Amino acid sequence: MMDKHKLELVQLFSNLRLYKLANYTNEVLFDVGQEEQDEVKEVDALPSKVDWRSKKWVTTVKGHVPLPFHKVCSIKLRRKGRCNSCYAFSTVGALEGQLAKIKQQHMELSEQSITDCSANNKNYGCRGCLSYHAFECIRDHGIQTHKSYPYKAKKNNKCLFKSNKSVIRIKKFRRFMNNKDKKLVQMVADVGPISVLVHCSHSSWRFYKSGIYDNVNCDKKHIDHFVLLVGYVDQNPKSFWIVKNSWGTSWGENGYLRIIKGNSMCEINFCAAYPEI
Repeated sequence: MMDKHKLELVQLFSNLRLYKLANYTNEVLFDVGQEEQDEVKEVDALPSKVDWRSKKWVTTVKGHVPLPFHKVCSIKLRRKGRCNSCYAFSTVGALEGQLAKIKQQHMELSEQSITDCSANNKNYGCRGCLSYHAFECIRDHGIQTHKSYPYKAKKNNKCLFKSNKSVIRIKKFRRFMNNKDKKLVQMVADVGPISVLVHCSHSSWRFYKSGIYDNVNCDKKHIDHFVLLVGYVDQNPKSFWIVKNSWGTSWGENGYLRIIKGNSMCEINFCAAYPEI
């Protein structure tokens, strides 16, 4: 497992207080219990193409405006303020996919409830943190719909979550580290949309418009952004992943990015997670 220097962690979550992260190693950041350490069982036959948008397992891209950019992908939001809540959007997206798949319930869930209410699970609101801790919050307390607890692009002064309005609590969640392409493909094909970590600070990512993203300068040491992996295409000459971002439809291909498969571009293979309901 890749170790991270303390300074790298500060750069990764630069809006977090130093004393919160000064002693964090990679193992501490990703120590979320043995249930998340399972191995993916390999199979021989996998489909050459998966896109869960076609099954309506993926909800609409939320309306962020991706300007201005900062070192760790903070973004100026349409309404007001600046909020590093990508982990909430990635978490919610993975859960929305499972609700659609298993319960045939197509609904948008509340990123704001995670932003406001997961401090006890080691998340830091608009100062960012980890989707795995957001899964813990949903496991322990549940989550409301986006309509009943809408996104405000800022952290409220207090948690406004109401348990009687919760629509789902997950049973547990699973996390997989340092995934080979075949294992990540299998997760997407078998499970559905997956929460993954990437490096997004390179200008080629920030100002991506279209095409298959392939840039050797996309840093593999400074992962700093959660996105939702919703599919893949295996084809010649370039196979690619399909990624849903949380920067609005004006970014990329209507809010999505196609990123080359095969060499863990932007460290997309580093860590993947999903809930079980």
